[in-house]
Amino acid sequence: MKKTIWGLEYQDYNSDGYIYRMVTIRKTFPRRFNDGKLYNTVGLNIKFLEQSQRDGIHKIVVCLVNKQKTLEDMIYIPVPTAEELYEKMRLHEYEDKPSKFVGGKPMRIYWFAI
Repeated sequence: MKKTIWGLEYQDYNSDGYIYRMVTIRKTFPRRFNDGKLYNTVGLNIKFLEQSQRDGIHKIVVCLVNKQKTLEDMIYIPVPTAEELYEKMRLHEYEDKPSKFVGGKPMRIYWFAI
């Protein structure tokens, strides 16, 4: 059964004692990290990551699909800890997107290299 957290549709499943959260993303973004190299990245918002931590998810499965919604690739990302998110913040591997709502807080997106 598909669920939604802050606009991201996901589905949880168990396999070999691990809990996975599968999310579908249509587009990767080129980003330059502190090492100066250009990476293809996917962005996941802080609410999705924090909820995954609380739910005891072990890995996030990012399914990359094309415009025809055909699966192109699957990437496994371990759910980051609070310390790992702090390190990403310190390295500026995030972006604050303006809120769609008047007076709302910006939405923080953390970037993951694939």
